[in-house]
Amino acid sequence: MSRPGYRYRWAKAQPVVYVLLLTAAAVCAQEQTPAPQPLDNKQTVSNIFVDTDLREALQDIASQLEVVIIPDSSVDGVVTCELKDAPLDQALEIVLAGTGYIVKKMPGYYLICSGDPSSPSFPLVSSTQVVKLNHVKASAAAKLLSAGFQKAVRADAESNTLCITAAPDMLERIVADLKLIDRPLRHVMLNARTVVLSRANLLNMGIQWTWPRVEAGIFTNSDFHGGGLTGPDWPWGLQIGYTTGKEFTNSLLLTLNLLAQNDEATIIASPQLMA
Repeated sequence: MSRPGYRYRWAKAQPVVYVLLLTAAAVCAQEQTPAPQPLDNKQTVSNIFVDTDLREALQDIASQLEVVIIPDSSVDGVVTCELKDAPLDQALEIVLAGTGYIVKKMPGYYLICSGDPSSPSFPLVSSTQVVKLNHVKASAAAKLLSAGFQKAVRADAESNTLCITAAPDMLERIVADLKLIDRPLRHVMLNARTVVLSRANLLNMGIQWTWPRVEAGIFTNSDFHGGGLTGPDWPWGLQIGYTTGKEFTNSLLLTLNLLAQNDEATIIASPQLMA
């Protein structure tokens, strides 16, 4: 009676041992399976595309480099180019050159889409930045941007800010253009002298340089202003040249100050005007 009972207990326990062995074998098989390796940056692709559908070309690149490239519904067109030992980033740049499509590296895949706000993937690839203007009105600055950039910009007159929503490359370009636009206006300081002096002393102001040519002095026309045979020549104008340097200004001020010190001229006013 004891032997049959023993066999009965062994028969009941045998399936449990079999299941445990299967489980252990599955664990060992799982440990031996290698995990997927990340893409090696040194891997390159070589291919020639002649009037190839753009989506098909992207799929060929993905197959050769064993990566996942997903073009959204806005991607369309054909491509003609040659890839020779090109890394993934360079291959995508060449294939998408001139199309306006952008590449967004997502977790586990690369997304190809249009940078247009109407693109279904635009929220995934766009960024927003607020730019505060200091010298130019926001509405005026927005109008100065390129027509293709204006649709990505919204102006707020109250805070004089611009809100930009665009793809990273376009966003960077718009911000750079706004820095060129938002600059203070150039001003010129005008210094004047109101001087009282005699005609004889006025002749002492005639000065001339060979370079840059700058002249200051009186001029007259005896035929129209009573000179010559009809009487003395009377000056009817004062001609003063201009130079971007300080030579003329310094010389003129020196002459005026010298005449004033010799009581030959009286400076009655020195107004300044910012224009």
